[in-house]
Amino acid sequence: NVRITMTPRVGGQTGDCGNFNGKVDDDTTGHFVSASECLFHHLTPSKPSPHHTIEDCMKNDPTKYHLALRTCQAEEPQLHNDDLKKGCVFDVCWAGVQYAAQDGMSESTM
Repeated sequence: NVRITMTPRVGGQTGDCGNFNGKVDDDTTGHFVSASECLFHHLTPSKPSPHHTIEDCMKNDPTKYHLALRTCQAEEPQLHNDDLKKGCVFDVCWAGVQYAAQDGMSESTM
């Protein structure tokens, strides 16, 4: 999970992050970098991945699910945002315990 924030640039701006006038309709979207400007010259095509849910983790591996709950609670006991709690449990279930601390940091920056 990533949250990108920006401040308006002096003199204005355009692009995928908007122009800070509050009108979504005039923001530029859908830009792609041309092959000649791409920094990554050896692109690997992405492969579709299976869709995972917290419920899948709970049903398929209850031990891992409960470990994720305990880990997220222990790593960030003050985590009060339910969406961030669910995100932490999901990340720990499907990606590993190292993501519990990163999810906890998300709430502290909001």
